[in-house]
Amino acid sequence: MRKPKIVHLLEASSVMRAETLVNLLMRRFADKYQFTSICIGTPSAPLEEFALGGHPVYFLERKLGLDWRCSRRLACLLQRERADLVHAHQSAALFFGLFARLQYMNPAVLCTDHDRPHPDYPSPRRASINRMLLESRDRVVAASRSVRQALILNEGLLPEQVGVVYNGVANSEIQNVGDAQLIRHQLGVGADTFLILQVAPFELCQNQSLAIQAMEQAVRELPAVRLVLVGAGPELETIRTMVSRSRLEPYVTFLGARSDTSTLLRAADLVLSTSIGKADTSVLIQALAGGCPVVATREGAVAEIVEDRVCGFLVSPGDYGALAEMIVRLGSSPRLREQFALQGRMRAARMFSEQETSDCYAAIYQTMLVP
Repeated sequence: MRKPKIVHLLEASSVMRAETLVNLLMRRFADKYQFTSICIGTPSAPLEEFALGGHPVYFLERKLGLDWRCSRRLACLLQRERADLVHAHQSAALFFGLFARLQYMNPAVLCTDHDRPHPDYPSPRRASINRMLLESRDRVVAASRSVRQALILNEGLLPEQVGVVYNGVANSEIQNVGDAQLIRHQLGVGADTFLILQVAPFELCQNQSLAIQAMEQAVRELPAVRLVLVGAGPELETIRTMVSRSRLEPYVTFLGARSDTSTLLRAADLVLSTSIGKADTSVLIQALAGGCPVVATREGAVAEIVEDRVCGFLVSPGDYGALAEMIVRLGSSPRLREQFALQGRMRAARMFSEQETSDCYAAIYQTMLVP
């Protein structure tokens, strides 16, 4: 008996945000469904992991804006793959999937919106497209309540059309101390150094400059502190210059883009997020699951992930003084870090587990694939 075919549809800019969820679903449901991944555009990161287990990966070139030729090629590919369900990730991929379905009518469309652009404004055009092309059999899932609210306000979706499923992570086991020490050694960080990890692309909305301003104050009270910045992007040189002018080179390390974030998290004492838009909540969830406290700006879905003063601290965007104060407070108190670590693990296991996420999508897939 033929297993239903699910096609994960990604637009190039959404690959990194969708990667964890796509890999989870393909791994968990390999016995029930066939999977194929289609990436529209050229991704900034390799997709080798998507092909694990023999799942095909296809690439479609696209022009800026709505590319009708790309939509036609996508329709042909969906027909050739005999797709029963298209699982689009982010709104751009959803639009390509909906326009392709005008030519290949078979598959229902599920869209997972992982985060929202910054700034995020209402779009009458997108709202009209959604109303015209989304069918009653289609579903939209938001990765947080704040994303759901934005879809309703800015994309014109009805509240009953949008559900919420958090992107879960694997339940972390007790950290291997030997591994953590090895990672710190590779980073040139001593066992007694307070290691802060920030993972985010160098974009204006990620606001790494706030972290540098906070470090200027924090190093006065925490001389054994190191901030490790992971990511690449257009603002990288600006932040490098800021570090140099502040004479913080001994305290700040740039690692560039990395694919081993979960490994780096093992060695961290604190995870930092200074975003004013598009915070990567998957990193925050991984931090909590691994028993690492979080200090973050109160933005978007962050407050849904990190419970203030329970498993981390939340500060107002732009308040580098408060950010520095929370860094120093955690850096000076191993006992508080242990307390936050315990609460973070419990929160992640309760709300953001792989099992919870896969159970929710199992129910959605089953409902949408009923003949």
